[in-house]
Amino acid sequence: MTDQSTTDTRTAADAHPVDVQIGQRLRQLRKANELSRKDLAGEAGLTPQQLQAYEAAEARIPASELFDIARALGADLAWFFSSDPFADNDNRPTSSRNLFQPDTLKLAFMFDGIGDRETRQKVLELLASLSNI
Repeated sequence: MTDQSTTDTRTAADAHPVDVQIGQRLRQLRKANELSRKDLAGEAGLTPQQLQAYEAAEARIPASELFDIARALGADLAWFFSSDPFADNDNRPTSSRNLFQPDTLKLAFMFDGIGDRETRQKVLELLASLSNI
């Protein structure tokens, strides 16, 4: 039996849109966590070259490897498949345009780590005052 991740090499132009999205999300999340490809690859049991091919949608990610990557990043597996409803709309609101930027993702993961409900509310109030919402 051959390994699909190494034999299914192609250009990003030939890739399925879902593979492209997963690769983009993988890269965004890795950068939001301030991890190099080498660091994430080591945590997920991959090579940096495999990770680069996955991010560029030049190779398909086997489900078990995506599971390991998600676990290493502390992400929910479903996040890689969820869609941005404004993805093809250049007129989308600024807040939606920035939703998947590395800093925004990092903030969301940090906020998710706050267990105390009262502290979470205070952080929300602080952010609201700083963002003029």
